[in-house]
Amino acid sequence: MPRPLAEVTLNASSDELRDLADFLRDCAAEMDDQPERQAHWHLADRFKRFQDAPHFVVFHVPDCKPG
Repeated sequence: MPRPLAEVTLNASSDELRDLADFLRDCAAEMDDQPERQAHWHLADRFKRFQDAPHFVVFHVPDCKPG
């Protein structure tokens, strides 16, 4: 069961933050388009410049509430 994060710290340029925001919007759109589908997305798969960065993964489990 997912648990809430106490804190997340990002050291990023403004361009990297814009890429991250685009990535998160795209993940949200896919969740909205297929809400019943379990899926995950890797930031580095979308933006190759993040390949050597720590892994950033969005994971969607339908009807799963954090807590």
